Amino acid sequence: NMFIRSYETQKYYIDTLQNKIVLSVKKLNTKFLTKIVTHDKSESKIITIDIETIKDSSGVLKPFCYSMFDGNTAISFFTESPDQLFDAILKRKYRGYTVYAHNLSKFDLVFLFKYIGKLHTIDNYKVTPIFKNGKVISIKIYNGKGISITLRDSYLILTSSLKNLAKTFNCGTKLIEPVLMFNENLNDDYKKYAQCDTSHYYKDVLPVKDFNEWKTLLINYCENDCIILHQILNTFRDLVLEKWFLDIQKYPTISSLAFAIYRCHYLEENTIPLTTGKVFKWIKESYTGGSTDMYIPHGLEIFVYDFNSLYPSTMFKYLFPVGPIYQFKGDI
Repeated sequence: NMFIRSYETQKYYIDTLQNKIVLSVKKLNTKFLTKIVTHDKSESKIITIDIETIKDSSGVLKPFCYSMFDGNTAISFFTESPDQLFDAILKRKYRGYTVYAHNLSKFDLVFLFKYIGKLHTIDNYKVTPIFKNGKVISIKIYNGKGISITLRDSYLILTSSLKNLAKTFNCGTKLIEPVLMFNENLNDDYKKYAQCDTSHYYKDVLPVKDFNEWKTLLINYCENDCIILHQILNTFRDLVLEKWFLDIQKYPTISSLAFAIYRCHYLEENTIPLTTGKVFKWIKESYTGGSTDMYIPHGLEIFVYDFNSLYPSTMFKYLFPVGPIYQFKGDI
C-alpha cells in the first residue's frame, strides 16, 4: 500500500490508503574529506636545541646552559636566561626553520615561556601557539621583517628517549652527563652548580671536581644531544620523503603525519563525508564514554578479561556509513 515519488534530491514514501507521506529521504549537500597533494622535496630546515638545568637549594630546577645546532654549527650559551639563544635563532637566515627540542611541551618550554611571552613587545613579534588537550603542539614566532620560526616537540613525532632513538636510527651515541661535585676547592660562585651526591640521578653520570673541566664536558654533552637529535630527525625525514613524499616538518605529531600519509596515498575520493552543524551534533549524541560494570565475585575460579582498542579490528571487519549524507524524516 505504498509507492515512492522521487525528485532530484528527495524521495517520498506515500501510504496510498491514508494518502499521506510516511517517510521522506532528502539527500544533503555533502562535502568530503579530500586527498592531499604530495609535497615537493625541499631542503631540510631544522634546528635542534637543548637546555641543561640544576636544582637550587630550595629544590627548584633552574636552567644554566642553552645549546643549539643548525646542521652545520653547534653553539652554547652558559647562562640562566634564554635571551642569547633566541638572539641566535631569530635571524632572517633561519626563516621557515622548525626548532625542535625533545620533550619541549613537558620540560624545555617551562623555561622558555616567560621569554616567549614578552616577544610581542620586541620588534612587533607575533606569537601563535597551537594547543590540544592542554598540551602545546606548536608555537610560531614571526614578525614583518622576514623572521619566522616554529617551535616544536620532537617527542610528539618520535615517541622514545633520545638514547633509544640514537640506537634505532644509528645516529651517534648519547654521552654520559657530567656532574660537578661539591668540594672545598670550588670558588663560591661555582658552588651553585655543584652536587653533594649523585644518588638522586636515575641514569649513569660522570662525577667531576674541577669546574672548568666540568663546564667543557657539560657543553659538549649538551651540544652532542642537539647534534644527535638533528641527525635523527633528518634520517626520519628522509625515510618519510622517500616512501611517501611528505615532509615531517609540516606535521607536528606522529598522528598528524599518519593521517597525512593516509589522505595522500590511501584515501578514496568522495568516501568520508565531513559532518558539520546539525548532522554533526546528531551523530555526536551516539558517542558515549566506556561502560564499567562491577560484578560481585562468586566461586573459586574467576577469569577477568580486558579488551583494549577494538576500533582497528571493528573498522577492518565491518562496513561503515560512507558516501553522501541523507536525512530521514518520519518512521524509518
